[in-house]
Amino acid sequence: MELLLQNSLGSYYHQLNELEEIGVKCNLLNNRFFLALSVYNQTGFVPAFVLPSGITPTVSATVRGFQIQGSYQPCKQLWINFGYNLIDGFENWSSDPIGPTVNQPYSTRVAALYHLPVDPIVSLAPGLYPFPGFPSNYANWIATYKMDNGFGISLWAIAETGQWLGFNYALRTPSWYTLNGRLFYTARRWEASLWIYNLTNNHYLLAGGAGFTPAASLDYDYAALQMPF
Repeated sequence: MELLLQNSLGSYYHQLNELEEIGVKCNLLNNRFFLALSVYNQTGFVPAFVLPSGITPTVSATVRGFQIQGSYQPCKQLWINFGYNLIDGFENWSSDPIGPTVNQPYSTRVAALYHLPVDPIVSLAPGLYPFPGFPSNYANWIATYKMDNGFGISLWAIAETGQWLGFNYALRTPSWYTLNGRLFYTARRWEASLWIYNLTNNHYLLAGGAGFTPAASLDYDYAALQMPF
């Protein structure tokens, strides 16, 4: 019985993960500007959470997109790096008897105590489901200027589009960005830095538990969010 179970599980979990990527790298402006462009398509399997109709341990998933990365140094004191990623990720439940499960993120006792809505456990229909807790656009930029006397400053920005917080797509976080800074002094053997986050005092929030975790199956009636750093 044990040997039969091991052979069955071994056959089940022998699942193929593939990544195809093609791109180009450019060296421009006499070694001052480096640019990389690529498109990619990755297929594989991610953990699945299905209740109460039985457990589907994994479900097939696809992540595809376009990314660009660059670095520019017009002079020895200044250098700039940037990146952008266009991401399309989804889980394929089409071949399964049911889709993902959606349930409430708290007990009925907590709901009664704090007068929160009570949501039933729902098994969604088979189909394609975009990743929850997954931005479709991500960008970053950093610029650093260092003087000959060792003093310098860095500014960097991060931006993301909003994210759905569950498979029922009832709640979505807003798009956000941050601008951060660093003042520093560099000596031969040591460096001192002062980091300053969120210079513009902008609201920036990330999903606190969605994505490839059981929290992706929760039916969020409100957003429980956390800082990204």
